[in-house]
Amino acid sequence: MSNNKTLKVVGSVAIVGTLATIAVFNAGVEIGDSSTFLASKVDPEITIAFNDYINKYDRSFLTKEEYKARLTNFKAHFEAVREHNARPDVSY
Repeated sequence: MSNNKTLKVVGSVAIVGTLATIAVFNAGVEIGDSSTFLASKVDPEITIAFNDYINKYDRSFLTKEEYKARLTNFKAHFEAVREHNARPDVSY
């Protein structure tokens, strides 16, 4: 398989994996339930970045609770970096 085809296949697998992860963790969520899944409350940009991270570094989580905790931590760091990068008075 050529290098270009390999990259396309890997890219497709990463996209499918991201979508599958989102689907699995959102399965069975009841609308209006007080335990509504955290990802529905998270900016889609952050959820996509987190799932890209999971795929890139071959991470997996055994429970929804662990996934939620990791996503919460990722969200906090992602937002802190985004806020820092938006500041015009810093160059690092």
